Amino acid sequence: MSSSTTALTTASTVPFGTGPETGTTTAASAGASTGSGAGRTGRRVGWDVVRVLAIFSVVLEHATTAAPRGFPQLGPMPVVWDPLIGANTMLLISAFFVCVTVRRGRPRAWWWNRVARLLPTYLVAVLVTYGITWLGTLLGSPITLPSGKDLLANLFLLQGWVDGVRYVDNSYWTLPIQLFSFTVAALLVRWSGMHRRWSGPVLAWGLIVGPLVVRAWVDHPGWLSHVYLGLGLYRWQLFGMGVALWLWTRGRISFGHLALVFSCGLLAEYIQDGDLHSTKALGVMLVLVLLAAGPEWRGPARHLARPMSWLASISFGMYLANQQLGYELALGMHAIGLGPWWRLAAIIGMTVGAGWLLTRFVERPTHRWLVREFPRHARTARGWLSTRWLLFTGPPAVPEVAPLDDLIGLVDEHGRPVEAIGATDAIGTVGHDWVLAPRS
Repeated sequence: MSSSTTALTTASTVPFGTGPETGTTTAASAGASTGSGAGRTGRRVGWDVVRVLAIFSVVLEHATTAAPRGFPQLGPMPVVWDPLIGANTMLLISAFFVCVTVRRGRPRAWWWNRVARLLPTYLVAVLVTYGITWLGTLLGSPITLPSGKDLLANLFLLQGWVDGVRYVDNSYWTLPIQLFSFTVAALLVRWSGMHRRWSGPVLAWGLIVGPLVVRAWVDHPGWLSHVYLGLGLYRWQLFGMGVALWLWTRGRISFGHLALVFSCGLLAEYIQDGDLHSTKALGVMLVLVLLAAGPEWRGPARHLARPMSWLASISFGMYLANQQLGYELALGMHAIGLGPWWRLAAIIGMTVGAGWLLTRFVERPTHRWLVREFPRHARTARGWLSTRWLLFTGPPAVPEVAPLDDLIGLVDEHGRPVEAIGATDAIGTVGHDWVLAPRS
């Protein structure tokens, strides 16, 4: 299985997310935003299907459950999808694909590749969402515009660390957690013995049990509570399940061990969330995840490859655009008298369209430039700055070496005549104390 999984694209390392009310975090998700597109070699239809189901679960939950709950004037939807499983599934998949890809090449290059894909798209999405929210307030939307302080905190990924900060979009709380997980993964591979057979299972179990231990100490506000919430420790059990899944595909743990990790991970998820309905639904999704991690899907499933691959490739953009913009769209359509079916169709269409725009015109070009061009420009800038610094400070002092004729008659500290040693050695002796020796 390892050969097939390692052929998968890095598309599976980008986030999606849902809002805080979902209690989920696709920001860590393995979200397929690589821009690989349909038909790319190495894509496995099973993983794309799971990713697409997960992101549409996020979209439907926001459109049919979160929106009517937050804005009762919208009224009930004709269909309701309320299990909070989409982002959780993507978080688990993210951990799996981090394990697949992180040990290829240099960890620092791997980390920069992930940051270059996530961060620029996120920053653009924050600004676009804030702008549309501001426009909505001018048109009478009931959604309150976040303050300038809120905007800055969102741009600098400090939403989970600063008290009283509002989210520009409730989905965006997941991005800091995702970037932190990438950083930790790169450091673990760079500095630790993660190649050892016991280290993987210890990590998987630590990600499940550790947050439960910390949780017992965060009942009162304080620095530990900030760390617990800011780093999203209440979702780390999903990372542990993803690590265990990768260990199983590599033959490093048995299926019974994997089943035990999954069971304890689901129990930890229920303890952290208290949502038995969503925990059961996540258990069902784990079956699909296991099928995706197994042999490649054949037969009729191959006809899903192209549309699933395309939707999976824009799923990060869909995640960034689905919640707050969906609320604004639903409220606007309700104001002009359009019914719930029209609103639901419009939200899905808007999410797909906005996801494609962000992927096509922001994510792919910025990622390409940051990975291919930025390092070259950075080296050029460093050389230019070094040259300017030398011009400002002057060249470093180079000790002068006396002409050889002036050194005749001198000996070094070892008593050797200077004229008998080579030029290189003579330069090397600069700084020694020379003594006059009488000519014979």
